[in-house]
Amino acid sequence: MNYSIINESVFQFYDITEEIKQNGFPPDVYDVEIDERTKSITLKPTKVFSDEIININSPAFKNLVNEVQHFFLPETKQAFKDFGFLYKKSILLHGKPGTGKTCLTIKLMEMFRSNMTNGMVLVNPKLDVIPKLSKVINPEVPVLVILEEFDDVLKYYDEGEVLSMLDGEIQRPNTFYIFTTNYVEKIPNRLFRPSRISNIIEVTNPDENARIDYLRAKLPTSTASSINYWAKQTEGLSLDDLKHTILAVKCMNQNLEQIIQTLKDGHVLLNKPDRNDTARDDYQLKLSRAAREAIEIDRQFRGSDWV
Repeated sequence: MNYSIINESVFQFYDITEEIKQNGFPPDVYDVEIDERTKSITLKPTKVFSDEIININSPAFKNLVNEVQHFFLPETKQAFKDFGFLYKKSILLHGKPGTGKTCLTIKLMEMFRSNMTNGMVLVNPKLDVIPKLSKVINPEVPVLVILEEFDDVLKYYDEGEVLSMLDGEIQRPNTFYIFTTNYVEKIPNRLFRPSRISNIIEVTNPDENARIDYLRAKLPTSTASSINYWAKQTEGLSLDDLKHTILAVKCMNQNLEQIIQTLKDGHVLLNKPDRNDTARDDYQLKLSRAAREAIEIDRQFRGSDWV
């Protein structure tokens, strides 16, 4: 069921019962849609589709979970009230592309939804929607707001709007914000105050133990020696690189050492300060060439044009 909020001169609520106003919407993950023509906001329950999320030994995830769990404890809420502070918190997750920030937020969403009987998760809402929703959702309802690619989000809003959400006049209590970015250096310095972004967590490439956890989950029939060899060979690679390596070797019959070397060469190339788009495109072409050749062989074998 979708719940529409019609914003005219005042808010009018349609299809929203008194129980929902008091207790919140059904615990779920919601997309927020805006219709500028009708001035309506729609909360739309959404399914989160992703690769299977693997439990790996990640310090960043443990840190993030501890922060969220501790924040929503009744005694934490009471402590905020006793000291006269607004009950809200925000965290910035940052790290290089492919390190697993999205995986962490998806896993956290699942935990939040299962542990909070009346909690809501808002995924990438427009910033100007949040104060409007605050007029509908009971302040006692826990809300987790996830804004991915925060550096891109900031391009579309005046800095004053962002500051108002974080520590200004449009703040909502009982709210935990999680921002993610690949480029922490693009976040304005003015946001790095404890009252605005309470904590900064770096998500790094997985260490050897974490890579072993991931490889064991994805390659359950492989021997321990094989897993250990893969883990050592993939040192310095991201979770996304591990995924690509498994797909290339196990699904596309490519050579393990060649794929790993191509990935590592690509990282060196892409990290060069003077790199250009041509160099990047050459790397992407090299990375995909073997896969395209394998697909072409398969297409000819099948006698179809599925690619």
